[in-house]
Amino acid sequence: MGNLIKETPYGEVTAALEVLDRHGIGRTRLGELRKRAELALRICEAWKDHSWSHEPLRMPALATPARSGITGSVINLHSAWRFKMNYDESLEFKLSISDPLRIVTAYVGVYGHDEAYISERSGTKEVVASIVSFPLDITDKKLDEWAVKTRVRFAEAKELVELLRVVPRPGLDKTLPLYALGNSAKAGEENLILRASIGDDDERNVNNTLYEKNPPYWKHTTTTWTNSQFFLVIEDDGVPEPTK
Repeated sequence: MGNLIKETPYGEVTAALEVLDRHGIGRTRLGELRKRAELALRICEAWKDHSWSHEPLRMPALATPARSGITGSVINLHSAWRFKMNYDESLEFKLSISDPLRIVTAYVGVYGHDEAYISERSGTKEVVASIVSFPLDITDKKLDEWAVKTRVRFAEAKELVELLRVVPRPGLDKTLPLYALGNSAKAGEENLILRASIGDDDERNVNNTLYEKNPPYWKHTTTTWTNSQFFLVIEDDGVPEPTK
């Protein structure tokens, strides 16, 4: 054991607890930190790997339910959330901090970074993210026409991860697995997209999944899409505004 307890003034300890309390971390969460060695290790590793001046260790503010602009189409709307999206935080950083009620595990291998899931977006912007599903026989043309008319785009990997961080469980549980089709990573000759799901251990996680676009429907490489699969779309139409 180190000398942290001996060296840290009591006032600094209470100040640190006040910061945690301000961000929604209570006594029960501290108890989980003591009991779950893997959670403590993950948080400490993320803390050591990111300097305060670059990417501060923090949990983002929670999302709020939003009124969606998606209406009157074959697309089924399930829920919508408004939150602040920081595009300058890397995908690796967003995946590095786990929380039992948010993201627990990331099974993304060597693809959990911005060089794999490439995005041209930067800055910070408030967005409305909507969860939708659509008929299996929808054509690409109809899907594209709907996206243009409704002024939405399929969410990117980083946006899906951020949604998981700002909507704690049980929020989203009924709309998983949830896919981000906005960008993909290359795995040899195949494409990967990011998927959020609940694993066999009943914990929320993110992972890569193979996909191919095979009109007239979206098709998993091993199983045809089903009506229980959901897709995340972002209701904006441009490059995020610069951070102020």
